[in-house]
Amino acid sequence: EFWDRVDQALFVSATPGKFERDNSPGGGVDMFIRPTSIVDPSISVRPTRTQLRDLLNEIQDRATRGEKTLAMAITKRDAED
Repeated sequence: EFWDRVDQALFVSATPGKFERDNSPGGGVDMFIRPTSIVDPSISVRPTRTQLRDLLNEIQDRATRGEKTLAMAITKRDAED
């Protein structure tokens, strides 16, 4: 009875089943969201001349508070891939 009354439907599922796939013309789309509602951390872009000094200062600040630090180095080539 429900399907006789609606002409459009939107299925949202992390794991779509056969019914959703069969009733989704065009095959559906992928959504990239954070389901945990965790906000992306803020970033800061700093001059290359002082980036190592800035990184060491940030690590030392966190170490004095007993926090851990994860430092990632991304090269231009990495960013382009």
